[in-house]
Amino acid sequence: MTQAHRYDDSLSGKRIAFFHQSASLYGSDRMLLSLADGIQRHGVEPIVLLPHEGPLTQALASHRIEFHIAPIMRLDRERLRPRGLATLLREAKNLNAVCSKAFDGRQIDIVHSNTLAVLGGAMWSYRHCVPHLWHVHEIVERPSIAGHGFTRLLGWTADTIISNSNATRNWLLKHRPTLANRITVIHNGIDLPIQPQPTDVAAIRSRLMTADTELAVGLVGRINRSKGHEVMLQAMEQLNAIGLSNFTLIFVGDAPPGQDHLRKALLARIEDSPVRDRVKILGFIADMNPLYSALDLICVPSTEAESFGLVAAEAMSNGCAVIASDIGGLPEFVGRLNRFALFPPGDPNGLADALRRALTDQDFRTRLAADGRYFVETELSRDVMLDSFIDAYSKLLLTWQLNRKHTIIHA
Repeated sequence: MTQAHRYDDSLSGKRIAFFHQSASLYGSDRMLLSLADGIQRHGVEPIVLLPHEGPLTQALASHRIEFHIAPIMRLDRERLRPRGLATLLREAKNLNAVCSKAFDGRQIDIVHSNTLAVLGGAMWSYRHCVPHLWHVHEIVERPSIAGHGFTRLLGWTADTIISNSNATRNWLLKHRPTLANRITVIHNGIDLPIQPQPTDVAAIRSRLMTADTELAVGLVGRINRSKGHEVMLQAMEQLNAIGLSNFTLIFVGDAPPGQDHLRKALLARIEDSPVRDRVKILGFIADMNPLYSALDLICVPSTEAESFGLVAAEAMSNGCAVIASDIGGLPEFVGRLNRFALFPPGDPNGLADALRRALTDQDFRTRLAADGRYFVETELSRDVMLDSFIDAYSKLLLTWQLNRKHTIIHA
C-alpha cells in the first residue's frame, strides 16, 4: 500500500538553502526541484543557489521557488587543475558576500548540498555554524583517489549524509566506514504521471518509429562514455544479424556542455552501422512522460555504476517495461522485480540476450510494465521521499540543538 503522507509541523517556517551544481533538468536537478517544491508546500522556505541560469531556473520560477546565481564552488576535473584551482579560490573569496546578499539577513536553518560536486554549501555552513546535510547522488569510481577525497570531505563537513540508494551508501562506506552512523538511504521519489490518451500515444509512436518496425525501444541519457550507447548499438547489430529487426531504437539526450564531439562521434558510428535506418536521436526532452508512454521498452545499458537510475524509475512510473545493467542502484528495483530484466554491464552479448527476450515475449514485457508501475506507486513515490527528508531534517535540527546545549553546559 502507498504510504500515507504526513508532516512534522516543527519544520514550518524553517529555511533551507540548497547548493546545487547545475541548472539542467537531468536526474539530480529534477530531484532538487521535486524536493524543494514538496517542502515549500508544507511551510518550509527553500532558497536555491545555482552557478548559472538554465532549464532548472525556469522550472524553479514556474514553481515560485526562490533561487540565486552564486559561486557554488563546483568540484570537477577542470577545477582541480591549476587554472581551475584559481577559479575555486576566487569563488571561495566571493561566496560569503554573494550568499549574504541572497539571504538578505534571513536566518538559514539548514544547508542542503545537492550532489558531491558542490563545495560551497560545506564552506558556508561551517563558517556560519549552520547544520549541514549532504545529499549524495553519485558513485565516483574513477579516478579512485576521487572517492577517497570526496568521502574524506564528507567526514569533515557533513552532519548528516543522505544517499539515494544502498549502492551509493555501500560505495561511501567502502572508502570511509566511519560514516555509517551519519548515512541514511532515501530513494528518489517519483510522481505517477497521468496516462495520455491512446490517440496521443499512437500519434507519438507514428512519429518515432521507422518504416516496417513494430516496437519502439528507448535509451534516455546524456551522450557520454558511461550510458552505454555503443553497447546498445552492438547488441542491436547482433539481433539484426539473426533477423530480429522489428524495432526502432530511439536515443534521447544530448552531450554535456562543451562536449558536442561525443554527439558527432555517435552520429558517425550510427551512420556506419547496418542498423542506421532504425536508429533516431531526439536530443534532450524536458517532459519525458508522453514519450515513455509511447515506448514498448526502455533500456538502461550503463557501463558504470548508476547511483540510482532515475530514467528506469520514471519509465516504470509510466508503465513502460525496463531492462537494465546489473550495476549500481539499478538492481535495487529493476532486478528486485525480475532478475531476467538485468544483464551484465558493458556486455553486448548479454544485452542482446535480454533484448531478444523482452522484444519477442509480450507477456514478459507486460509483466515488467505492470510490476514496475506498482513498485513506483508503493515504494518510490514522492510522498515517501518527502516524508523521509522531513524526518532527516527534523532529526538534524534536534541533534544540532542538543549538541549545542551540551556544549554550552559543559563550556
